[in-house]
This record gives sequence, structure tokens and C-alpha cells, in this order.
Amino acid sequence: MTIKALSYPTSRPTLDLNFAQTKRLDPRVTFSRSSAGTNFNANGVLQSAATNTARFDHSPVTGESLGLLVEEARTNLIQGSIHHINTYWTAINVNAVPNSSLNLDGTITAATITTTSTNSQHVYHTTTQVSQASCAFSLLIKAGTARYVALSDGPNTAFSYTVYDLQLGTVVSSGGINTPAGFISSLGNGWFRITQTGGRNNQWLFILNNSLAVTHSESGLSVIVGGVQVETGSFPTSYIPTPATFTGRASTATFYNSSGIIQTAAAGVARSAAFFPDSNGVFRPAGLLLEAAGTNLALHSEALGSWANNGGGIAITSNVEVAPDGTTTADRLAQSAVTNAGRHLFNGGSSVRSGQTFTTSFWIRRVSGTDAQPTIRVYGIGGGPSQIVTATSSWQRITWTWTALNDGGNYEIGSVGFSWDINGAANNNVYSIWGFQVEQNPYATSYIPTVASTVTRSADTSTSATVTRSADVANITGTNFSSWHIQG
Repeated sequence: MTIKALSYPTSRPTLDLNFAQTKRLDPRVTFSRSSAGTNFNANGVLQSAATNTARFDHSPVTGESLGLLVEEARTNLIQGSIHHINTYWTAINVNAVPNSSLNLDGTITAATITTTSTNSQHVYHTTTQVSQASCAFSLLIKAGTARYVALSDGPNTAFSYTVYDLQLGTVVSSGGINTPAGFISSLGNGWFRITQTGGRNNQWLFILNNSLAVTHSESGLSVIVGGVQVETGSFPTSYIPTPATFTGRASTATFYNSSGIIQTAAAGVARSAAFFPDSNGVFRPAGLLLEAAGTNLALHSEALGSWANNGGGIAITSNVEVAPDGTTTADRLAQSAVTNAGRHLFNGGSSVRSGQTFTTSFWIRRVSGTDAQPTIRVYGIGGGPSQIVTATSSWQRITWTWTALNDGGNYEIGSVGFSWDINGAANNNVYSIWGFQVEQNPYATSYIPTVASTVTRSADTSTSATVTRSADVANITGTNFSSWHIQG
């Protein structure tokens, strides 16, 4: 059977309202919206349209054009929807690491939420109390190592809740006092939007174990959280960010610029154009960087020659390479003796207490050497835990979280970990190291330089408010309407 091609007229219609095809408005259509608004572009990236700019939405999964997006006015009642700091969020038996993952808008603004204990509730919830009796709650979320999560409008399963499978993208179950209507839809690249309606006021995210125990989990399970929204209404609308506004900081603070060079912001100056590396090492924008107070407990963070060279055998050459902050302050290390590498440590640190959690971080680059897999070993408190990491020819920041096994002691870098065995010096392994930091925190924060004493970075203070997206208004009136419409 022969199928003939369809014939279309060569003349254009008098008025073209095929928005999905044209992705534009006819000049006779007037459009207004007195605020910004979000939508997905053809590449599945969440983007912001400026005031009075029409939004032509797309499927984030297939890229299919969905036409003109027109919505009623709505308000996101959650404050700090993209700044996961203690001011706006409460973490119970979980660690929340902000600016740790790529978000749907291409920025490093998503937070990683990881459980820290076994057989207890693992909850992450907003501090905002929403008083409306019926709301639409939505959450941008991606599985880390956890498969199941539950959303609840209260602190336990006596309230309304729904369980979601972040692997299959399905609703598993619902229950509680007022069973909510739960939905989950794919946004591509492992991201989902969970939406829940018919609940009450508090929004709680539970991380569940793989046996689907609603109130219990195991340690080390994680999810990635993007934007969070609560709006009055029976259905959710497009995402409305509620960013924070910087109000102050009593100390200097560091951040990456767009080239990956560490910069220093003066006291009282916002880090409003911070960048972070993604999983491929590409620096992507994070916008305003807000952090809690932090202290670098390691002394002489950029002067390893000031550390005690226990046992000798390690040659330190100071200030010979351009460091990640653009200054020539990086030190080089080389093993200078062929002997038992485990006896050669240099150290410099501060007292801690057994059972406390710390994170060590520093930048390292391999300069030369013949080892196939050059590695370095980092120690916590003397005789305590250690970590082996691999160095490359490019600067990279190594981070390692550990629990102290003893009171007091030193932070140490050991030649064992340089792959310096008894023939270590013959391998000619040389490393550059810069910016050593130890902080009592479950994750690494921005770099805090030290000299002869510990240094504290003050907390960034900020405010955040609810944000309203105005209604989209598109119409044709007057002669713009009569010019093509013929009264029958």
C-alpha cells in the first residue's frame, strides 16, 4: 500500500496559537507576569524566566515541547528552599551537606542527606510552620544510597504519610490519620518530583531502609534534595525558589570562583558568586554560599615545614608551587631515605576527645614518581584511624571524615601512604600539598587558613522569606482580536 504524504497549505494561518510548535507568542497576544517563573528547557534544565517573559515548557525527560505555561498566582510558604542550613532546616539522626550535588538548574545547590545511626528515626524537616489546613507539598529528590523515603505531615506515622520508591519511581503506600494523595514523576537523570496533597501543616522527610520500615533505617543511607515547596491549593504548580539574603559575617571567608581559584571575601561581604566542582571536576555556580561557623584545628595549614618531622626521612621544600588560591605557597614533599616508611611522619595538630567526629581536608598534587598508583595516608589522632587516598597530577581536594579513637594527639600525614615502602626513596615520589584543615564537623567546609593558632570562620547570617509567583496573563483584545475574528 502506498501512503501519500499529507499536503499542507502554503499560506500561514491568520492567527497561530500552536505554542508547542512555534515556542513564541503571536504579536497580537499580550502577556504579563509581575514576577519571575520557572520552567524546563528543551535540555531538561530548570530555568528561570524573567518578569513579563512567557514560559514555553518542556518535558524534562524527553525534551518534548509542551507549549505555553500559564499558571495562577501561588506562594511557596517554605523559607530557605535552596539553602539547606540550620536556620531553615532541622536534621534528626542525619547529616545534611549543602552545596554537595548538581541540582536540576545546573547549579551546585542540592544537599546530600545521609543517615548517621541505626534503628532510629532519620528525619529532615523544615523549621517553617505552615498553618493552612490543606496544602500541596512538593520535593525535588534523587536517590543516593537510599531507595525509599516517606513524606509525612507530622513527626511519626500517627500522622499522614506516603512512601515512595526512588528506584522505580512509584508510590509504595499511604496511611495515617488523613491519608494524603501522593504522586511521583520523573524529571530525568534520576531526579523525581514528589508531590503530596491533602495533608496538614508540618513537612517531614523520612529516609527508610530497604525493608521499608517506616520509622527505622540503617546508617549511611543517603538522598539528594533539591527544591522544596509548600503552597496553598489542591495541586502543586511549578517550582518557586525562596533564596536566602545575606546579612553579615564577622570574619573573612573563602570560596571558589568560576575558574576554581580560591578567593577570600572580607568580613561582612557576601560570597554571592561561589562555585563548586561537580563530579567531573567542572566548576559550576552555587550562587550565595552560606555556612555555619567553623574552626580549623590544624596549625600551619600552609607551612608543612613547621610540622615535626618525626624520625626524619621526609624532605620538605616550602613555597615552590602555585597553590589553589593562586599564591606560591604550596609545599613539596619527597622521601629522602630508604627505610621503613611507617616510621616517617610529620604532624601538627590539636587536642580532641575520643568519640568526636572530625573531617580532614587538604589539596594534593603528584609531581613525580614511578609508583603505578601513588597514594598518601592521612592519620587522625596518633595511633588512631587512617585513610589512604590516591593523588593525581592535578590539584584535588581530599576530604576524609573520621571518629577520634583517643583523647589528644596529632594530625598526621604518613609516608606509608605515599607508597613509600622500604624502597620508597628509589621511587622518587614527590607531592605538593597545601591547605591542611581539620574541623569538628561531619563534612568539609570552605578553607580556613591557619598559622600558629587555630582560626574560626564566623557563621554567615541571613534571612529568607516566602516568595509569590504572580499569575501568567495572556489575552487578545481590541483590534488585535477583531482583526482576525469574523462575527458569524
